[in-house]
Amino acid sequence: MENLALKYRPQVFDDLLGQDSVSKTLLNSIKSNKIHHSYLFYGPRGCGKTSTARILAKSLNCHSPQNHNPCNKCISCREIASSNSIDVIEIDAASYTQVQNIRDVIIDNVNLSPSRDKYRIYILDEVHMLSTSAFNALLKTIEEPPEHAVFIMATTEIHKVPLTIVSRCQTFRFKTIKSQMMIEALCKICDKEKIKYDIKAIELLVNLSGGAMRDSLGILEKVSSFSQNNITFESVSQILGYPSKELLDLLSRSVLERNIKSVHLAFEKINEESLDVISVLRELRDYYSKSFLAAQGIIKMDYIEGYNPFIFAKLSRKINKIIDEIRYSDNVALLAETFIYTLMDTTIDMEQIIKKLEFNSNLEVSIKEKDVMDKPLPAADDSGSFSNTWKKVLNAVSKESSLVYNMLLSSDVKIENNKISILTGNNLEFDMITKNKNIIEKNIFEFSKNNFQIEIGIKKKIEPEITGDFKKEEKTLEGFKLIDIDNGEEVFPELEKIKKVFGNDIIKINKGK
Repeated sequence: MENLALKYRPQVFDDLLGQDSVSKTLLNSIKSNKIHHSYLFYGPRGCGKTSTARILAKSLNCHSPQNHNPCNKCISCREIASSNSIDVIEIDAASYTQVQNIRDVIIDNVNLSPSRDKYRIYILDEVHMLSTSAFNALLKTIEEPPEHAVFIMATTEIHKVPLTIVSRCQTFRFKTIKSQMMIEALCKICDKEKIKYDIKAIELLVNLSGGAMRDSLGILEKVSSFSQNNITFESVSQILGYPSKELLDLLSRSVLERNIKSVHLAFEKINEESLDVISVLRELRDYYSKSFLAAQGIIKMDYIEGYNPFIFAKLSRKINKIIDEIRYSDNVALLAETFIYTLMDTTIDMEQIIKKLEFNSNLEVSIKEKDVMDKPLPAADDSGSFSNTWKKVLNAVSKESSLVYNMLLSSDVKIENNKISILTGNNLEFDMITKNKNIIEKNIFEFSKNNFQIEIGIKKKIEPEITGDFKKEEKTLEGFKLIDIDNGEEVFPELEKIKKVFGNDIIKINKGK
C-alpha cells in the first residue's frame, strides 16, 4: 500500500483541512500580487504548515496556474512536490542549527537569481531549532531581501523564535483540525482505498492522533495492514495499546473509592496486555475532565455519580502532572502505579473541604426547614411576610449555585419598602454575590412578582477603641526627650537598636543612674 500521508497530502489551497482563513488570505495576496518577502506559519504538529508552504511555493512559481492555484502538472510543480526543485530549497532547521549552515545554504546564495522560475524560495521547517547566532545571521537577510527571494518558515513553538524575526514576517496561525472534519476525511479515504471500517474505530483513531492529520493517516495505514483492510474498534485498541472500557471503569472507580488492591489489579492487567501506560493515563485524565463537565450538565456522558464534581477536576489536573513527570522514566508502569496511589489523598482533601462548605456529594444543597429557620429572615414588607418568599428564593438559588447559596446564608438580609439589602461578610462574598446578582433578581421576581431593588454591601467591622494608658504620646523625662513611636523620630542610635529588637512599643524612657 502506498504511503497514505504522502498520497493524500494537500496539493492545492482547497485541499487544506480546517485552515480556511489561512488559505483565503494567501490566495488573495497572490491574486493581488502582494507577495510578502517572509512568512511564518505556526501551530500544532500535523495541521498542514509544511504542506501549505509547498502549495504557496508552487503557486508562486507555477508556469500555468489555475485560479491562482498550482496546476501540479508543469515541471516546476512536479519538482517542488518531489523536493527536487533548484529554486525551492527546503531546509530542516533541526539539522541546520549552526550559523555556518545558514551562511552556506542561504546567505551566500540568496542574491543569486532564480535559475528558471520567478522566485527563489526558502522553506525552513522547525525554524525554532536554529541557534541564536543562526537567527542573527538570518535577520539581516530577512530585513533587506532581494526582490526574487521569499522565505517561508514553519514552527510548532513560536515562542522560541526571536521577536526580531517574528516582527519581520507575515504570521499565520494554524488551528488544530476539528475531530469531525478528520473523521469525515478519513472515511472518504477509506472508501477510496476500499478499506472496511467501523465508525467507532475511526473516532478512536482520530482521538489518539491528537488532532494531527498526518499522524491519523499513519495510524490508519498501520491498522489497515494489521487487520487486512477491515478496521474495527478492537483492532485499533490492540495495535495502539488503548485500554478497554472495563479497565478504565475499574481504574477510575478504584481511585475514587481509595481501593489500593483494585488499582494494583488494574495495573497488572495493563502490564499483561502490554498497554501503553501513557495512553491509559491520558484516557483516565480525559475521563475525569469529561465527568466534571457532565456533572455540571454541560455535556451528556455516563459518569460515576455520588462524588463532588470538583474532585474530578482536581484528579484530572494531577494526572496531567503525573504524565509529564513519568514520560521519560525507565520504568513508566511502576512509577505510574505509585503516583496513582497518591491521588487517593485528593478525594480525602476534597471531602474535608466539602464538609467545611456544607456541600453534599452532588454539590447540590438540599435546603431543610431548620437550615432556613436558623438564619434570621428578612423583615416583612408592605404586602405581607417575606419569609416564605425568601425560603423559596434560597431553595432556587441553591440549585443554580450552591456556593452563592452558602454565602447568602451567612449574609444579613433586610427588606425595606421596595429595596432588599444584602450585607456580606467579606470582599470575596461581596464579589461572588455581585457577579451572580442576576440569579437572585430572577428568583425574587419569580416568587414575589415584584421588581425589588437589590443593594449589596459589606458588613461594617467594629474596631475596639484604644484609650487611656495605651495611647502613644510624646513626653519628656529629666532632660530626655521620649520618641513618638508613630513618627519614629530618632533620638539616640541606641534607642533605634532597641526598637529593632523589641518592636515599636516603647512607652517611656527612664534615665539610668
